[in-house]
Amino acid sequence: TVTGFENLPQLITFTNELVTGPPGSGDLADVYLAPDSTHGYLRGSLGIDSPTNFSIGAATPNSAIHIGDELRQRMNWSKSMPIKIIYQQGVNTTVNRITLDTYQSPPLSEIVYWFEQDSINMYGEVLIKTVAQITNSSTNRVLPLYCYNEHGIEQTAVA
Repeated sequence: TVTGFENLPQLITFTNELVTGPPGSGDLADVYLAPDSTHGYLRGSLGIDSPTNFSIGAATPNSAIHIGDELRQRMNWSKSMPIKIIYQQGVNTTVNRITLDTYQSPPLSEIVYWFEQDSINMYGEVLIKTVAQITNSSTNRVLPLYCYNEHGIEQTAVA
């Protein structure tokens, strides 16, 4: 039974298709949300002996709406005031900018550490594809090279 969600964006709903798995099978559950969608699916299985306070992580399907809703909540604005996201191309976004906040991303080694601690393989896949695209490398080479250069792990040992 799903008992709740943390930080669920407004208007997002889920269909729960999780089933109970045998003892010792662990967490084989995933969240499926398409970009810009308002409906997602919980699919897979959880072992019958899984802890009662397990969590499944997922990315926000529409980050612009989510940020707008977070801003509304923090500013105590009325929910009757609609959030409208306007996408414009060719607009000079460098004029009249005001920095609201600055966030420094942690080093790659700290990000990878958490991928190794939690079962967040989908995020890891996106991270590797992004690094590969930025560095003009093959997705099959990014992780083995990183593991070898940073940790001395033979490239053939990294699948």
